[in-house]
Amino acid sequence: MASAVDPAPVLDRCPLVLCGDRLYLQRHWVDECSVAASLRSRAEAHSPVAPLSAEAVGLLDQLLPVKPQGEPNLQRTAAEVVLSRRVSLVVGGPGTGKTYSLARILAVLLADAVAQGRTLRVALAAPTGKAATRMGESIAAALADPDVFSRVPQQVHQQLLAIVPSTLHRLLGPLGGQRQRFRHTAANPLPHDVVVVDETSMVAVPLMARLLEAVRPDARVVFVGDPDQLESVELGAVLGDIVAAAAAHQAGQPNQAGQPGQGLGPLDGTVVRLLQAHRFKEGSPIAQFADAVRSQDA
Repeated sequence: MASAVDPAPVLDRCPLVLCGDRLYLQRHWVDECSVAASLRSRAEAHSPVAPLSAEAVGLLDQLLPVKPQGEPNLQRTAAEVVLSRRVSLVVGGPGTGKTYSLARILAVLLADAVAQGRTLRVALAAPTGKAATRMGESIAAALADPDVFSRVPQQVHQQLLAIVPSTLHRLLGPLGGQRQRFRHTAANPLPHDVVVVDETSMVAVPLMARLLEAVRPDARVVFVGDPDQLESVELGAVLGDIVAAAAAHQAGQPNQAGQPGQGLGPLDGTVVRLLQAHRFKEGSPIAQFADAVRSQDA
């Protein structure tokens, strides 16, 4: 029986774990604890993220201005959170600009690496091949925007287009015949400096545990998705649980803009929820209906 998350769970002869009024299979309990411990460790990392070069800051101001047309820009807030933390989440409904923001954030990171004379290794991944393909198409479309194409250095543009999104299984390197055993582990971590996961709501707990084990402690990991959509068909609702955990430390209020709240939890300030839907016109019945479904407003 457990009374709280175990920071170092071990497999033993007990097949079940009872935590409060929840009963877990032991393997699932270990995976849940592993995900929680990894996220806490990354969120509380004491090693600071290196500041951006002047060139990268200038590009960020051009691509995601602080207050376009005089209004606060949550996409800029998302960029600032991703650029300053080892773990971050950019969430929002369809058409709120998650990939739009991501493409620009990656361009800034790559421009910073070029300015500092170093190589930045970036991995883009999604739970399914279809989602990975769509991720690549969305980033390419964002980079083709004349406003972006004219501002992003050609070298950075080419580097970003050269990154081919893959499935999470392919990224981790599956071992033949073993669905949840991979070549990349804590003992053989991924070489990447930045790991971005799209459609995170579809990622099951065991796969998330394996991923976080394989990402280097000093690497950035960015989760993108909609916690209200496309829940995993397998075990768990990881993205929704992480967002809920972060919101729980905001005095009961959702962490809308990644701003520090009461400072009560390690995930405080790691989640940015994009709110404005750009696919629909203001006042669109579709957008209103989607908001009503999410808020359970019959």
